[in-house]
Amino acid sequence: MVIIAGCVTAILIDRFESPPADFSNDLAMVGFEKPERRQMVSLYGPVGILILDIYEELGKPGTQIRLVLTVTLLAGTVLIYFGRKHRHFK
Repeated sequence: MVIIAGCVTAILIDRFESPPADFSNDLAMVGFEKPERRQMVSLYGPVGILILDIYEELGKPGTQIRLVLTVTLLAGTVLIYFGRKHRHFK
């Protein structure tokens, strides 16, 4: 049941989440993130860059889908394991 719910959630994220605009080919956007990165380094050090990268990556729908499926499969596996383990004690 947990695995099915996770798969349905991943499909819903895929269907309803619009892809972000791709500005990778826009020359006006070159160096746009430099002040933001410089501020993160000055305030939080190298960990600030890591947090900023993780935050930007989590905003992408593909990453969200992979995260939901991974957590779902992990939770389903753990629940099945403990369910089978405790079934023998009855």
